[in-house]
Amino acid sequence: MTRINKTIVAVIILLILIISTGCSFIGNPMKLVEEDSVRADIEDIINAVESKDTDHIYNTYFEKNIISFDEDDIEEGMNEIYDIYKGEKISAELYNVNVRSFNGSATKDVVYLVRTTKSTFNMNLTYKKDSNSKYRIVGIHVSEFLDYVVNSKLSDYTTKNWILLFLNIISYGIIILALILCIKTKIKLKPLWIILILLQLGVTITAFPANFNFHVSVIKLFGMSKYLLYAHGGTITSVFIPIFAIVFLFIRKSLNNSYLRQQELYKARAESQQRYREEQATKAIQKINNVNNGQNIKIESDKNIMDK
Repeated sequence: MTRINKTIVAVIILLILIISTGCSFIGNPMKLVEEDSVRADIEDIINAVESKDTDHIYNTYFEKNIISFDEDDIEEGMNEIYDIYKGEKISAELYNVNVRSFNGSATKDVVYLVRTTKSTFNMNLTYKKDSNSKYRIVGIHVSEFLDYVVNSKLSDYTTKNWILLFLNIISYGIIILALILCIKTKIKLKPLWIILILLQLGVTITAFPANFNFHVSVIKLFGMSKYLLYAHGGTITSVFIPIFAIVFLFIRKSLNNSYLRQQELYKARAESQQRYREEQATKAIQKINNVNNGQNIKIESDKNIMDK
């Protein structure tokens, strides 16, 4: 296997590994929580909030807790929640999970996106491990949902937006250049290279107030780098690099030379086989001629004997 073939194989293997396994510093958020129990908690708390049943909240979650809570404080906190939460629940979906550990004590913040008939809210349930390593609710917080982008218009673009826009222009310029050269250049596996050139490797960084996620397992066709700034202060930064187009531009001449050497080898092999066939045909003809000459000599000899 030539060096170029090894490079192509390595690129293909890398592509397969990235698509099939990915690489992320955070797993599925639902694996960090006990989905059924958390779902039961959120549904129960929403029902209590909508009916303003403070006693149920206190008796169920705070009366016998790992942290000492005063009933008056719970009532005051729930009244603040009642002032914020309006309408009846339409849906409640898991929005964010954050796990913290300090001095051997683990805390989980599980945020649900709650849509009601009047508005949309974030409901944050804070869990803490008890002596039996079981998570118990130690806090309930409700806030207005502020998950909308504030820099969606050109007039609101930040420096990061303009940098990533410029990067998009450069990236697609590289892709177009690589495609043109790939079509014009004589190389092996050209259809595969055309597909690879169109793909981009993406890196996404999600930085929300309660969560940070770095993800590098995105292979995308026609990816766009972008920077989203949310009203709650969170950001999502996605950067797409035409990695395969760049690789192609670096090894294009080597791919072409490999193709030309292979064609020369095929040509030399074909010429060699043609010469071999011609030599075999010549030898066969000579053999036939020799046989014919021998038969002619024998006939002449037999004729001379008969004449005598």
